[in-house]
Amino acid sequence: MTGETACPFNALYWDFLVRHEEKFRRNQRMPYVFSTWDTFTPEKQQGIRAQAALSLQKMAQGIL
Repeated sequence: MTGETACPFNALYWDFLVRHEEKFRRNQRMPYVFSTWDTFTPEKQQGIRAQAALSLQKMAQGIL
């Protein structure tokens, strides 16, 4: 999920869900998804969010 060769869509997916968690967590179809996120350690969650931020930065620069 993280690292130079990681698919950017994975981190972007999790980042999007977490940024909009207040809205999505209430959705009846999302408990399983958020239960997966909740099993990640805080370090892994931070790594995913950092990877997403890097991907967004690269997209803004036209690199990705």
